[in-house]
Amino acid sequence: MGFSVTERDVLPDDSVLLEFPVVVLTGTSITSLPMIATRLRAKAGFGRRVIIARVHESTLPATIRSLQLCGLDEAFVEPTPTRIVAARIIRRLRERPELRCIYPDISSSPAA
Repeated sequence: MGFSVTERDVLPDDSVLLEFPVVVLTGTSITSLPMIATRLRAKAGFGRRVIIARVHESTLPATIRSLQLCGLDEAFVEPTPTRIVAARIIRRLRERPELRCIYPDISSSPAA
């Protein structure tokens, strides 16, 4: 399993942004995240792409729930292990077959 990651300091133009099935927002002010998530969801052609944010560990659970109401699919506190983040991304991609990023379900396969 692997992901191709492209880091940007600013959100790219729409034509570039639409190439990615997942957008991870990090290093963004918590007060700006709701506006950014809402704008991403409203972009023409953005559809059901996955939007994830990394937030500071002091962020209150109520604030994280509010972010999800604004269009974020997931919000992780900074020390969340990478394996957890990767598993949640894969789960979200499986929910969206139109993104053509479906990975096989190996949970029921016999151990080798």
